[in-house]
Amino acid sequence: MMKIGAIAADDIVEVDIRGRVVIGRVTEVNDGIVYFRPIRPGVGWRHAKAREIVTHWRKTGRRADPAQDADDGQSSAAMRGQLSFGGGSL
Repeated sequence: MMKIGAIAADDIVEVDIRGRVVIGRVTEVNDGIVYFRPIRPGVGWRHAKAREIVTHWRKTGRRADPAQDADDGQSSAAMRGQLSFGGGSL
């Protein structure tokens, strides 16, 4: 059984409802029930209980500015230069 306390909106869940596996994006969690929008629109299920959730993927997103997180203090201009394909000599 999956604990739904860590599930939030925009996360992805894999649900097993009566032997049918459904993957969907969570829209809300309310009163122990996870409401989701299925990836495949033809699926009829839109909610699941904690015991029906098989897997959960959390949405984390990207960091705002990777240059600030660099350990060696490189500027973002230097990082952009490393990624460009033109004008460089070997």
